[in-house]
Amino acid sequence: MVRKLLLLTYILIPLFAFGVEDKMLRDSSTEWNVLVTDLICNSSQEEAPYISQTLSSAVYRNLSVIKKHRMSDEEIAARRETIKAEYVDECQKALSKSYQEYDALLFQDKDLNRKINLKSTISKDKRMLRKANRKKLEKIYVQRDRDIVFQNEAEEKNTVIRGPIELATRAKKDNLDYIVWGTMKLVEDVVVAEISLYSALFKKDLASTRITGDLETIYHELDKELDVFYSDMLGKPWSKINVAVNDEDVDVFVDGNFVSAGSLSNIILEPGEHIVMATGNNKSEDVKQIMLEENQSADIDFKVEPVESKLFAISSFPTGADVYYNSVWQGQTPMILNGAKGEVVISKEGYQNSRVFLDEIKGNTLDFFPQKEVFNKDDYLLDKRNDFYKNLTWFVLSIPVAFFTYANYLAYDDLHDRAKGTGDSHEIHRTARIRNYSQYGYYGALFLSVTLFTNAMFYLKDYIIAGQSYNNDRRKK
Repeated sequence: MVRKLLLLTYILIPLFAFGVEDKMLRDSSTEWNVLVTDLICNSSQEEAPYISQTLSSAVYRNLSVIKKHRMSDEEIAARRETIKAEYVDECQKALSKSYQEYDALLFQDKDLNRKINLKSTISKDKRMLRKANRKKLEKIYVQRDRDIVFQNEAEEKNTVIRGPIELATRAKKDNLDYIVWGTMKLVEDVVVAEISLYSALFKKDLASTRITGDLETIYHELDKELDVFYSDMLGKPWSKINVAVNDEDVDVFVDGNFVSAGSLSNIILEPGEHIVMATGNNKSEDVKQIMLEENQSADIDFKVEPVESKLFAISSFPTGADVYYNSVWQGQTPMILNGAKGEVVISKEGYQNSRVFLDEIKGNTLDFFPQKEVFNKDDYLLDKRNDFYKNLTWFVLSIPVAFFTYANYLAYDDLHDRAKGTGDSHEIHRTARIRNYSQYGYYGALFLSVTLFTNAMFYLKDYIIAGQSYNNDRRKK
C-alpha cells in the first residue's frame, strides 16, 4: 500500500505543482522613462526665463540621442525590492478585504455558504501572503536592457517642477523613472545653474552638477560640464562626436543607424570603434572609421560632392508595381526615375520584392519580372497556429485518459490483493491478468500523453519561427 501511495504521489505532485504554480513576479516595464524639466528660474532679469529654457533644451537635445540604458546591479536590486513590496501590499489588501466581508456576515444566520467560501478565501489569501513574504529577490525577473523614452517628446507635457517636494508626486503621476531638473540664477551677466538627476527608484538625487559662466561661454561650458553628469546618469562612461557636413541635405549614419540630417553636435556614443558615414540622394559617400576613448569628444568633417544624375526608364511585368528609391516611394511602373545612385525596390502585392542598385546599372533601362509568392504568409502563419493548438488540444484530452487508466489499475490491483486473501487460485489468476492489462494500458496512456506533449512543443517551435519570419517581412516592407 505504501508503494501505491508513493507512486500516486510521484504522478500527482508534478501535475498539482503545474496547476498551482507560484506567481512569477516580473517587471512589466521595458522602458526607462525620463523627463527633462525646465530649470526653475530664480531671477528677475528680463532674459533669465529665455536662458533657463535654452539650457533645458540643450540638456534635452544632448540626452535625446541616447536610446538604450543597461541597468546597474544596484538599480536591479532596488527594482526587485519595489516589485516584492508592491506584491506583498497587494496580498495584504486582498486579505484585508476578505476579512472585512467576513466580519460583515459574522453575526448573520443566513448566507452560511458565503461564510464558508469566505473562510476558504481567507485561508488562500494567507497562503499567498506567506509566499509573498518568503519570495526571494533573485527569483524576481527584471529586464536589464531598457529603451529610454523621453517624455518631453509630447508637447502638452508640463515640464516645470517648482521644488523637491514635487519630484516624487510627479514621478508617480506620470510613471517616471528619472527626472532631470534644477535651478538657475542670473546675476548681471553670470549664469549659475544647478542640474540634478532624481531617481524615483531610490527616491533621491543620484547625480548633480553646477555650471557657472558668463553669457558668452555658458553654452560651450554646458557641454563640457555635463559630460561627467551624463556618465553618472547612464551608469558608465560615454564619448561624443561632433559631425559637420558641407551639405545639409545629406544623412549621417553611425554604425549603420541614422542619427541626423546634416550637421549635429554632441552625438553620444559608447567608447570603442565606430563607423560614421555621410550620404544622400545624388551625393557621393564619405565614410570615416574612428576609435573613441572614454569621455573623449571628437570632431568629424565630411565633404560630399554632387553626383551627376540621369533618367532611368523603369518597367515591370505585371505593371502597376510600386517603385521605391532609397526607401522613398516614387510612383508605379511604368515610369521615369531621375537618379544617380542608391537602391531601387519594386514591390507588388502577391509578388516577391525585386531590388537593384543604380551604381551597378550601365544603361538607362530597368526591366523587372517579379516572381509570385509561393504561399500567402498570412495563411501560412494561421496554419502553423492552428496546427499547434490542435496538437495541444490532443495532449490536454489525453491527460484524463492517463488518470482513468491509473485509477483502473489501482482498482484491479486491490481486487487482486483481496483474491489472495480468499485463496481462490482461479480468481487470483483472473484478477492478476486483468491487473497486468490495466497496468500496460496505464503505461500506454502515459506514453501517449508524453508523446503528444512533445509533438505539441515541436509545433510550437514551428509557430514561433513562422511568427518571427512574418514580423521580419513586415518590418522590411
